[in-house]
Amino acid sequence: MAELPESYSIAITLSKDESKVWIQEFNKGFIEGFDWQLGKHKLSLHKQDFNDNVKGNYLLTFNNVDYFLARSNVSIEISFTTEGIDNVKLDGVTKDMGIRK
Repeated sequence: MAELPESYSIAITLSKDESKVWIQEFNKGFIEGFDWQLGKHKLSLHKQDFNDNVKGNYLLTFNNVDYFLARSNVSIEISFTTEGIDNVKLDGVTKDMGIRK
């Protein structure tokens, strides 16, 4: 069995027109959204309408907490132990402060 790395980073890149995202590890082309289960963690990315300008109109939800993309490149860093996933950290996002429609 292969040994788990100490951590692994997944990059989400927003297209120039902000209509889709690209995740190298999971898809060969651009996609509009996803729903992932990472161990006990749930992560989803979907478009939604908002009252204010939101980058790409994307809502990123991690373990039932909503975030917006703060920049065009977002990273998800997954830390492992011998038991599996220890922690998941999001970078490049900002927490939803109630600007949804």
